[in-house]
Amino acid sequence: MWRSILSSRFASWVVGFVSLPKERQIQHEMDLQRLYILTQLHKAAAQNRAANMQQLIMKSHSLDLSAVRSEVEASLRQQVLGTAQALHEELVQAGDPALAAARTTAAHARLERQREREASGLRKLLNRVAESRQPPPAASAASALPAAAAAACGAGSSGATQAQTATGTAAAAAGSAAARELSASEVAAALQRRLGFSLELRPSEVPHPEAGTGLFLRGEARAGAVVAIFPGVLYGRTQLAHMPNYPRVDTDNPYLSCRFDQSIVDSKPWGRGDSGPVPGTAPEAASASPLPGPERAVSMSGAEAGQSPNVIEAPLDIALDHPDLDLTSRPWLRAYLPVVQPPMSYDPYGNKYGEEDDGGDDEEAESEEEDEAKERRGRGGEGRKGQRRRAPGELRPWEVLTPPGGVVRLLVLVATRGLRDGEELLQNYRMNPHVARPDWYVVHDAEAEHRRWAKIRALDLGFKGSKTQGPGQGQGAGGGQGTGGANNAG
Repeated sequence: MWRSILSSRFASWVVGFVSLPKERQIQHEMDLQRLYILTQLHKAAAQNRAANMQQLIMKSHSLDLSAVRSEVEASLRQQVLGTAQALHEELVQAGDPALAAARTTAAHARLERQREREASGLRKLLNRVAESRQPPPAASAASALPAAAAAACGAGSSGATQAQTATGTAAAAAGSAAARELSASEVAAALQRRLGFSLELRPSEVPHPEAGTGLFLRGEARAGAVVAIFPGVLYGRTQLAHMPNYPRVDTDNPYLSCRFDQSIVDSKPWGRGDSGPVPGTAPEAASASPLPGPERAVSMSGAEAGQSPNVIEAPLDIALDHPDLDLTSRPWLRAYLPVVQPPMSYDPYGNKYGEEDDGGDDEEAESEEEDEAKERRGRGGEGRKGQRRRAPGELRPWEVLTPPGGVVRLLVLVATRGLRDGEELLQNYRMNPHVARPDWYVVHDAEAEHRRWAKIRALDLGFKGSKTQGPGQGQGAGGGQGTGGANNAG
């Protein structure tokens, strides 16, 4: 019962917003108004019409904050889901087995079966009545594919989508000779064909010795375009004590990004990215690996003196039951939202899982084993392997698919102006002014930083005891390292 309450959207809202200082909310509102203008410019450019900047500014100030937030989220959500759809179609058409999408679809099916078992008698009766009123599904080419391959191409979606993806998936499932994972350069080329731009990593051009690796744009991107997503494991405010090395969470980890609601994205499990499969050797990597290998890296450089940031971070929450997501017909789409959020009762060391939690492990492991065996047979592989024991702290598939409150929480980067080919993405880190910052750090807007990091006056339930130092008090999630590929978003 208590777990259901803690996982509800209301609980997530209470934890995320009740104790936020007024100054932080003011800065968030200012960022929303700016994002509204940028996304409206992007929409106008996509429709080949001119936008009146003065009118957009006036409208952003006249609209209610909830209306501004709704417009911004709708635009960002449409871009993110459109990119996910385009990437999936490219992978399937190229013969990539899209294993992450297949695993996500299989986990979604197991979750639906679990919900069916736990449903009341009245709910089961209503579901059967609703199913009896629906017309029988039309036969399609995807129905003849193996289970894992059909899952990868989105079985149950519209006939047009099935016809479009069945050929590529069948080629991927025909044998090991045809099935291959695309390299990072091939994925980038596919995205550039579909979106007009892609990203690449190379040494930063920012003139300081600790600049490290930079993120560069290939192609062109309009103002207001979502150019990157911070991948990783997202910890809510009440989960910060579960982060590795807490309270010094930035120890050997410059890949931390903080959202407005003080949740933190840890991108370290994603690594630098490579053209091979996800390693999955460590528990944190195994619990945070829904994406294929090629798109697992984001590095960012801070803007130096004389340079202007050309991207702004934006939080984006996507409800799993939102009609735009449509997980019923496209369950594989969740695999392309590269953020995993553990349950609010998450124990990274696996010490708190009792009989209640592990009761369905045997049935789930057997189902996973059968799915993997079918997948190997579809690829011409061998039969069953021995059952893999779940590592401490490793999330079950249904836990990955059901984040707290049923909402996937992302942090994206939005272009603040038109970006040209070869430009490096530069972000204003807005590092915490209450802690020591690197010598190379340049303050671009001191007032915005102080509003962004206004101190909290209410008790934060995520910290155990008053003597424990929180992440925002040291060079933790608030201050961060900021060197090389650091992502101290604010």
